Amino acid sequence: MKKLTAILLVAVSAFLLAAQIVNVPFDGKWKVMPLTKDAKLTRPQGKLEIANNNKQRPYAAVNVRTEIDLSATPYLAVDVEETSARGQVKILCGRKKILVFDFTKEGTYQVDLAKALQMNGRKKIEICLYVVGAEGFVTYSGVRFNSKEEKKVVTEPGFYVKPTFISAGYYFKSKNIGRVVPYFKKSGTSGWTAGVDACYDAEKGQYRGSLVRLAENTSYDIKLTDGTGKTLQSGKFKTWADNVKIAKTIVLDPATIKDTLVIRQRGKADGWIRYIQKKGTVLGFKAVKSIIKLEGARYIVFDGLNIKGGGMHAIEINRSKYIRVRNSEITGWGIVG
Repeated sequence: MKKLTAILLVAVSAFLLAAQIVNVPFDGKWKVMPLTKDAKLTRPQGKLEIANNNKQRPYAAVNVRTEIDLSATPYLAVDVEETSARGQVKILCGRKKILVFDFTKEGTYQVDLAKALQMNGRKKIEICLYVVGAEGFVTYSGVRFNSKEEKKVVTEPGFYVKPTFISAGYYFKSKNIGRVVPYFKKSGTSGWTAGVDACYDAEKGQYRGSLVRLAENTSYDIKLTDGTGKTLQSGKFKTWADNVKIAKTIVLDPATIKDTLVIRQRGKADGWIRYIQKKGTVLGFKAVKSIIKLEGARYIVFDGLNIKGGGMHAIEINRSKYIRVRNSEITGWGIVG
């Protein structure tokens, strides 16, 4: 009997040492808060995105009510995948309301909620997720409670390739082993082409280099070898395509643009948004920081623009991805000195 009791105690101890996690699902219980009823709430691929569609209102928010044992799982963790503006997370418990997170970047944010609320035991709470900024958005990818603080270590891959249109950069984490030679070929073909030897960055403990004279929109194989010809790493990559699929074209008329043009639109990988300009016109005005400003935009192509001027920037890009500027003339921007 004593032996059985000891086994049970060991099992219970192991269970208690393991992290307990309580996920808050992004289901239909999440609601737009009444004061921001014009906010847009969507759930792309199981995530939760809040967009503030009101130019006059400074924020939009959604909330959910739940019950949690702050003694068992006191740590609140919130994953932010994308943001074009500021975001906030607030907690309401009884008459107490606290701001636990105020952020401007993507990442995972954590707090000891029991300590922040100065409470323990089982409590009914309200979780409020905000986007702060007119016409801004925040995409949340997770909300959960933990029994202990998460220890996340983000590490860079040991070997990876970053292609562009007709070139590609490669990175290989390693100690200094002497000569490292890159070889590449079009996928499905034979006959490797040797590139220039990789350079070693002692500070980062990494070999790096570039492959050039590639063809656009083409799949390639790559391998790295040492001085004896032994393969160290291998992989595949594909160069970018100059021509992308356009889902929508917007024509800019400088006669109707008197102040910074702010763009927050987001296309898709298979449907970019293209901005062109009314023929024979010049887009520009004085005493502004930027002529065009991108905030949280995605998959945007500027094609054939003629921009003149801009205090600090002609085109300013903030928290945006997959932006292309081509066939354009941009002059007269920047500040003296």
